[in-house]
Amino acid sequence: MAAIGPDPPTEEFSQIEEEDIAPTKQEVSSTFDVTRVASTEPPPNGGWVAWSQVLGGHIITFFTWGFITSFGMFQAHYTSIGLSTASNISWIGALTVFFLLSIPLWSGAASDTGHFKLVLRVGIGLWLVGIFMTSICKEYWQFVLAQGFCIGFANGCMFVPMVSVISTYFDATKRSFAISITLCGSGTGGLVIPIMLNRLIDRIGFGWAVRTLGFMALVMLLIAERLLKKRLPPKVAVKMLEPSELKDPVFDLFVSGLIRRTRDVFANVHRFSARSFASQVFGSLSSM
Repeated sequence: MAAIGPDPPTEEFSQIEEEDIAPTKQEVSSTFDVTRVASTEPPPNGGWVAWSQVLGGHIITFFTWGFITSFGMFQAHYTSIGLSTASNISWIGALTVFFLLSIPLWSGAASDTGHFKLVLRVGIGLWLVGIFMTSICKEYWQFVLAQGFCIGFANGCMFVPMVSVISTYFDATKRSFAISITLCGSGTGGLVIPIMLNRLIDRIGFGWAVRTLGFMALVMLLIAERLLKKRLPPKVAVKMLEPSELKDPVFDLFVSGLIRRTRDVFANVHRFSARSFASQVFGSLSSM
């Protein structure tokens, strides 16, 4: 008969059973956690969470591209008060477009590595500072710094990272539709902002008209900041430039087409104001 050794301690068995039986605990994000919805699951492709991103993106586009497409109104106003020559004034609008398209080299990479909320908040803060500073500017160089540099930098921090986030909430069947609704904010802003400012400038002056736009932006951009969330986990590292992509002729043609399109569209946007054109045409007709 084999010798029976001492019984093993029961604590070891209990620990093993607990490890095998106990389900793996998963971190459940709080309802108030608005920083990230980290998930590698398929995109929801609908529902409140996904479409709320589109709403937040529409608001961001309203105050980025919508504000840029409204620059013709600013151009006409600055020219009428003798701020500087029309050519010099157009540099203010050109700077906003330049920074919107160049800053994403940094802001896009920062967003992909897990700093989306930080980049978005920096952009919102700079936009509000820029618009309120614009309302008290008196000299040409002050408008260049406040409206050209500050708001332009803010646009670059907000727009491209926002688009990259929204695209992760939809698959190929609805992604283009969702992005289209988001980008319609450019038309919404280009319609609302000039009409709003034109009417307010005649009643309360340029300073308070711009400040009113700033207070509206404060409320709406905070709503957008609460809505927008990063869905995918952050990348370990992101390259700001990929020179190897320039070897692809299709990509090169795409980039060259975008350059020509942007040049032709915004060269006219920054020099054209519907209000000044209408006043000249109808004013001349009424005098006949």
